[in-house]
Amino acid sequence: MSIEGYYKYIIVSGGIGKEGFDEAKVMKEYLVNKGIPSEKIIEDNNGYNSSMTAQNTRDIMTSLNLESVMVITQYFHITT
Repeated sequence: MSIEGYYKYIIVSGGIGKEGFDEAKVMKEYLVNKGIPSEKIIEDNNGYNSSMTAQNTRDIMTSLNLESVMVITQYFHITT
């Protein structure tokens, strides 16, 4: 798995779920195990809902001077 030519960074977002896991940290670990360089993955540990994730992503993008984003999600987050 490679992000070369597709994305400069990957933002993983989530909070501590009811299972007790830090969702962003778990997603980052998964991606690192698949060969994505750790320094290319930005953790948003305060993405407790879809709205917060969107706001946090906007702030991260502003701080890194990024102009576009591709959103990859799951059905649960887009049903409303």
